Amino acid sequence: MSTQEAPWKIWLAAMRPRTLPAAVSPVVVGSALAWHAGAFHAAAAGCCLAFALLVQIGANFANDYYDFMRGADTGERKQTPADVGNWTCREQVERACKLVIQQANKCLERRRLAGLKTAGSNESF
Repeated sequence: MSTQEAPWKIWLAAMRPRTLPAAVSPVVVGSALAWHAGAFHAAAAGCCLAFALLVQIGANFANDYYDFMRGADTGERKQTPADVGNWTCREQVERACKLVIQQANKCLERRRLAGLKTAGSNESF
């Protein structure tokens, strides 16, 4: 990706949308099992889905950041569209990674404060 790309396209590429099904599938399976058991709660499933997606995106940002910091992003290696050294400053990626993980933690906190139950349990998360 050239440095001429729109910033939102660069950040979208950095999120690596092709990896997001890996975050979604366990939530879908867990939700289906909860539904079958009569314990499905849409708000809990939504919180879990948001958490899973945010953690996956944060991991993708962190991967690019640390690959750059360790020197793995060199000219000999096929670079991803979002390699830190090519598309933005390290500080932006570090901030984005921290922000995404903070938002994921807020999902867990909202779920806990709402008293949402875990599937198959009478106890709050």
